[in-house]
Amino acid sequence: MHGTPRAVATVAASTALLAAVHAVTPAGPHEWHVVHVVAEKLYVVPLLLAAGTLKLSWSLFVSLAVPSLWLNHALRDWPADPMLRLEQGGQAFSLAVIGVTATLLFERWRRASAQIQVAHEETLACLVGALELREPETAGHSRRVAAYSVLLADELGIRSASECAALTRAAVLHDIGKIGVPDRILLEEGRLSDGDWAVIRRHPEIGATLVGDLSWLRSTRELILSHHERWDGHGYPRGLAGEEIPFGARIFAVADAFDALTSRRPYHEPIPLEAATERIALDRGLAFDAAVVDAFLRVPTARWNAARAASQRSHLHHGGSEAAEAW
Repeated sequence: MHGTPRAVATVAASTALLAAVHAVTPAGPHEWHVVHVVAEKLYVVPLLLAAGTLKLSWSLFVSLAVPSLWLNHALRDWPADPMLRLEQGGQAFSLAVIGVTATLLFERWRRASAQIQVAHEETLACLVGALELREPETAGHSRRVAAYSVLLADELGIRSASECAALTRAAVLHDIGKIGVPDRILLEEGRLSDGDWAVIRRHPEIGATLVGDLSWLRSTRELILSHHERWDGHGYPRGLAGEEIPFGARIFAVADAFDALTSRRPYHEPIPLEAATERIALDRGLAFDAAVVDAFLRVPTARWNAARAASQRSHLHHGGSEAAEAW
């Protein structure tokens, strides 16, 4: 809510309410004196709200405006007592100091949080890069799946920043468990034996174990673990079915299949977009959630192309070993 109209309105409304209560309950002994004193003390609330929710310049403005408003009321209440007016002036100055200090502390916290976020994103890029170095034929795959998943989530009406962030991270890391798969299996271009498939099918569990102990990736664990489950219950590793499968995993199961079909792999050439769309539609209600497939079919081709192009630019920006193939 940082600097949004809603945050500004909240600060303005709290300030106006306190000022009104302070104004209609004059100072001095009377039955509403307690309300008057409480209103005076609560002037710190809009200062803290501003520090926590507004931009630096706006918060500093509030840090000066609110004490000025408070002082105006105080001087009106004690026009003939210079000592009390001096005391009230000192309290107004204290409010300003509280406001400025809170603003600077919140700004420092925001900058530290932004630095941590950058470190997290760089860590994600390194984890994905490590997998792509082992499996260069699928370079850019995870970022394309992330881009497609966000596009599908938007079509399904999921626009919460926290949900989209968790979905993106999980999509980027969905195959990270393949780090634990031996090269002779991972890079095999021929048919895999049943034993090799059993090893491959452990990668969701390996991936979930890798991220499970990291608090900032904990929300991705279930999605990574479930991304090869099928709507009909014939997936792996747990054989979940229907709505037992986390919704995010149902979204990027479709995105994963779409990218796998339309990208070059060791075992097949890419197929045209129209053919991939038909293939996914055939698995509606079988491998995939029907609602997610319906959303997938509603997305115009131009938006898929734009998402793919954006993921390619992101891949090159992060130093990928090779660009993904164009349509």
